[in-house]
Amino acid sequence: KSLLFQTSMDAELMSAVEEHDVARVRAALRGGANPNNRRADDNGAEAIMQPSTPLRMVIFRISDCMLNDNELTSYAEIARALIDAGANRQDAMILARHRYGE
Repeated sequence: KSLLFQTSMDAELMSAVEEHDVARVRAALRGGANPNNRRADDNGAEAIMQPSTPLRMVIFRISDCMLNDNELTSYAEIARALIDAGANRQDAMILARHRYGE
């Protein structure tokens, strides 16, 4: 796959996560999106608190939004799909610990 294609698939995955669209997340993963892709702006002292990967975005959205039951269920399904695809759980837990504590 070309770098442009990979970048496009990774962007589609992050967009689908942001919009809690389970079907699009699964399609992007099947299409080759990297579940551990990091946004280019993941640097600096504030980076540890940023939703820079798809699984970190799930953590961020759950903590910052007033979500209804359907949206929470969607994020649970998205988290499982990302983990099943090899998303780095430890990296996401760093964000969770900083937001929620131990």
